[in-house]
Amino acid sequence: MADAATLRQVAARSLPLVDDFPRRVDSGNPTKRAAPLFARLMDGDGSRERLNGSSWIAGILPRSLLAGSGERFRQRAMLDAASYPEIRRPGESLWSDLAALIQHSELVNAPRWMLDSEERKVEIAASRGTNDPQAIEHLAIDALANRRLPGPALPQEQFQAMTPKAQLVTIFRHCLSGQRAAATSLMNAIPAERRAMGPYPSFLAWAADNCR
Repeated sequence: MADAATLRQVAARSLPLVDDFPRRVDSGNPTKRAAPLFARLMDGDGSRERLNGSSWIAGILPRSLLAGSGERFRQRAMLDAASYPEIRRPGESLWSDLAALIQHSELVNAPRWMLDSEERKVEIAASRGTNDPQAIEHLAIDALANRRLPGPALPQEQFQAMTPKAQLVTIFRHCLSGQRAAATSLMNAIPAERRAMGPYPSFLAWAADNCR
């Protein structure tokens, strides 16, 4: 994210941390992840530009490796934005990032992580059976991450028993596989009073442009 030249620039106006002044480093927890410095260092395109422009990096890494790194920086930015949505770029969303990963990469763990799942959680979910809503959620995420095609649209009772995230991941899978009718049927099953709550608004905004 930064080499010595960038860090010197960042720290130019900061006094050094010494024994007599230990509190020059703030001990408080950060409350705004979108602070300009944090957002600047976490920006994927900016990170790649600093990598390509670093004389230190040029001396230790081959140019061919640097030239092929662009897409990985974009994917890293997607992971960062999933953890800190406030640094996500305007016009992008978790769902647009997930669609790009699923459709244009073979990554499995990244989509899992972006949806707060992982391989071990999937293993535990598989042992819990299909009567546990949280287990169903992780199994739905795993099916998406592994590009498994969805089956027919679920019965309404089964769909309503899902967690909100599992509902949206299930609809998302139908959207990406081209099963728009099934996706629309499930979206219509979401009660109107829930559409403005939790994870629903961002997904429905994405679906309005990408799942019609």
